[in-house]
Amino acid sequence: MFYIQGLKLPPGPPRHFLTGNLRDIPLSSSKPWETYDQWKKRFGDLVYLNICGKSLLVVNSRHLVSELFNARGSIYSERFQSTMACDLYDVRGGFDWSLVLMSPNETWRHHRAILQQHLGRTSMVQHQVTLEKHSMTLLALLFHKPFGFLGHTRHAIGAMILESTYGLSIQAENDPNVEVAERAMELLTDMLTPVKYIPSWSPGTTFKQKASELKIYSLAMKNEPFAAVKAALKAGNASPSFVSTLLEAQASASDSDNGGKEKIDDELIKSIGATIYLAGIDTTEVAVQVFFLAMILYPNTQRAAQEELEKVIGSNSFPTFKDRPNLPYINALCNEVLRWHPVVPFGLPHVLKQDDVIDGYFVPKGTLVMGFTWSLLHSEEVYGSDSDVFNPDRFLKEGVKDPDPAFGYGRRICPGRYMADNMLFIIVASVLYTFNIKPDGTNLPSLDGFMPGFIS
Repeated sequence: MFYIQGLKLPPGPPRHFLTGNLRDIPLSSSKPWETYDQWKKRFGDLVYLNICGKSLLVVNSRHLVSELFNARGSIYSERFQSTMACDLYDVRGGFDWSLVLMSPNETWRHHRAILQQHLGRTSMVQHQVTLEKHSMTLLALLFHKPFGFLGHTRHAIGAMILESTYGLSIQAENDPNVEVAERAMELLTDMLTPVKYIPSWSPGTTFKQKASELKIYSLAMKNEPFAAVKAALKAGNASPSFVSTLLEAQASASDSDNGGKEKIDDELIKSIGATIYLAGIDTTEVAVQVFFLAMILYPNTQRAAQEELEKVIGSNSFPTFKDRPNLPYINALCNEVLRWHPVVPFGLPHVLKQDDVIDGYFVPKGTLVMGFTWSLLHSEEVYGSDSDVFNPDRFLKEGVKDPDPAFGYGRRICPGRYMADNMLFIIVASVLYTFNIKPDGTNLPSLDGFMPGFIS
């Protein structure tokens, strides 16, 4: 350990000459979060790594996450703004329009304000009929072809987001908008995985090739659905949606004085629409996969949820959002899905804007600072000694913290979290009310089937 400004760097695994901790990173592990969790137990709430000259700080406590990303958010909210050792700037070349990767400037604040206005908890009520409609379509697909449940849930989630965001219908199979978004997310996920913060010249990397492909898909996702909505508005047959509402507000503002408010132009609407679609489709799909897995592995939990649904809803209807206040166990089950296997186990790293001191340790400017979501949501202090077990009952106890870290931190917490929460609830409630979920044969699936990554 060495000293800077009279202070030590935070503790972490010993570093090797030139490559730092590159050899320690679990590149080939199917559960890389286990290695990071072991480091937490060994080194504590702060774990410092250096990968080929690039600093990475892993934060393992809610207290410190809140302190850094909320109280000190002005210096811990940066994204990949400058060229770094890993050439991450190339990623932003295709996604500089996305709120997820945008630096916290005036444009970012304007985007975020609009998203919070239209995707807040109360605003989501207007989208609930659409979500209920597509949950019923999902039930029909599952009834006719139960073994295609992964494809059916992908179709339903894509339909929910496409109609809510753009007012567009989805094709029964191979919808181009869904395929473009999924490929873009696959490429982005691959390059934002924390274990891959290594130089593009390292053997076996294909960073620049993937960045070029990503740019093509990201621009298609941004432009093509937007063009369809604009054409429908011109033809007078556009369905109500997030994007159509913004386009109508844009037209209204152009006809009158907007009171000095920042202009809502086409580029802003394209970017916000694509951000909603990008952030929602893949993450919600993985959460639903976790739900199916948990119901197979924990049949007693499934029966308890079904008993509540039968008691509250009866036999002559299907679950709706009006039933939600009377379904505490279903709500707890949804929270446990988010906690048990978080969709983004490592969180998306923030970049420290200036040198800082944390708990007496020096942290240099430019450090990637990562709230370790997996660790926070498996904390025995918060969730008990059985934190590796899927148990919704933990959320029925007074004072247990919600799985908020699943949606990010501080000023960069996901603005679409209420939409994701709504989609997960209606899918979980509808499927459990209608079907029993059982394994195909005697072999049980496991969490080993999840691939490591930014989204896992």
